[in-house]
Parts: sequence; structure tokens; C-alpha cells
Amino acid sequence: MGFFNNFAANGCRKAMTAAYEKHRRSSRGETAQERHYDGLFGALASRIRTRCPSMPDMAVLESVVPFMAMTDDRIAVETLAEYALFQEAPTLANVSFLRNTVEETFAGTFRVNEAVITLLTIALNKNSPPVWLRFLQPATQARLRASLQQNLTDDNIPF
Repeated sequence: MGFFNNFAANGCRKAMTAAYEKHRRSSRGETAQERHYDGLFGALASRIRTRCPSMPDMAVLESVVPFMAMTDDRIAVETLAEYALFQEAPTLANVSFLRNTVEETFAGTFRVNEAVITLLTIALNKNSPPVWLRFLQPATQARLRASLQQNLTDDNIPF
């Protein structure tokens, strides 16, 4: 990667991290997890809406699902920044990091709550699914679909 490409890629990553921090700090969420989710959503929404101002909130929420599900908030922010870069300049993104992190999230134990389950169910059942779904192995997608179809509750997750 040339100097200017590296500079642009790092600029996107830093801007996403700064946007996450800004939105997390200004969140009215009552819990740390709610503030984290607000930071993730706000950072991605602000980045996406520079390219597509009419993007509905639900589409942004579906795009944030894997990062909400990650149990390590720092890794979630780092991966979200890489995802934003991938959407804008796929050749500059660290696709193997992105693919591996998203796959590892859903292949193992991940953060489960009503928001994640609801958004994951919607994302997995759309005709036009979010881009991050391409990063999951078919077996992982099948396992998630099967698990979600069993009317799971937060206390009954077979992962």
C-alpha cells in the first residue's frame, strides 16, 4: 500500500474511532452497554450518511449488529472502523482481519441480548442482507439461522 493510500486508510480508521467516542460520550444511554451501542451506531451512521444521506436508521442498525455482538468493546470499535473503510475503499481495508473477527464473533460466544437477537434475525432474513454477512462462513450462517428459529430467550442461547 502506497503512502497516500496508507494515509487515507488510517485517516478513515481514526475518524471512525473519534466519531465513536463522540457519540458514546454524548449518549443518553443509562448503561455502559447502551452508550457503547450509541457510539457504534452514531459513528457508522455519520460515515454512511456522508455517502448516502437517505440511509434509513434500520439499515444502519442492521450493519452494526456484529459489532454490538462482540464481547470486547475495543475490538468492536476497531473492527467497525475497518468495516467503514471496507465499504468506502475495499482495496485499502484489512479484509482478513475483518472477515476473521466477524466470523469468530458469531462462531463462538457472543454478546446476546434482545437488541442483538432482533437485529440479527432481521439481517439474516433480508433479501438484501448487510455487507458484513458475506464475512460469515455458510456453516456459521446456517447455525445462527437455526438457533434464531427456536424462539430463543436470553437465558436459552445454545452457543
